[in-house]
Amino acid sequence: MKRHLRLMAEGGYWEIVGFRLADSIVAVFGNILLIPTILPLFLIGLYMGKTGMFHDVSAHLDRWKKLCMHSLWIGLLFSVLTTALMHDLTPIPAYIAYGLGFGIRIFTGPILMLFYVSALVLVLRRETRQNIMKPFASVGRMALTNYLMQNAHFGLHFHGYGLGTLRQGPRAGAGLLLSSGYTCSKSS
Repeated sequence: MKRHLRLMAEGGYWEIVGFRLADSIVAVFGNILLIPTILPLFLIGLYMGKTGMFHDVSAHLDRWKKLCMHSLWIGLLFSVLTTALMHDLTPIPAYIAYGLGFGIRIFTGPILMLFYVSALVLVLRRETRQNIMKPFASVGRMALTNYLMQNAHFGLHFHGYGLGTLRQGPRAGAGLLLSSGYTCSKSS
């Protein structure tokens, strides 16, 4: 671990690329296997957008309420079940229970995501609540740009091919650096 941190802080660009190459190859194949779990989330969002659920919330209010209620109880049930299975709290043998828990966990996240989205849509129906969230609107509209710029910003500070400031300076300075990343993303 110390070698990893030292290389990331002090190593040159090609040293870091070489060090991370093996992990990157494994990550690429892992990400390919994730496509069947992520693609349905995009399709759900596409469906909601095409049916106008986001644009005319009041016309789809019953759908939003049902989605919020049912995704909450199903998500909580799956969360409890996943926890019980993965932490050996059931009479099922651990090697089977863990696999079942892991499989159920794949569905739990998207179901809870539906609850979070529907609850947020229902809460933000009032204009006073929308005004509270307005400072975050610019960040949401430029998510990819913010992601790329923050990676470049923090890569410059924390890797050896940049300024190499990893583990240097007080922790409060890291907090200031993180908040500067948010501030820069808001001004974009």
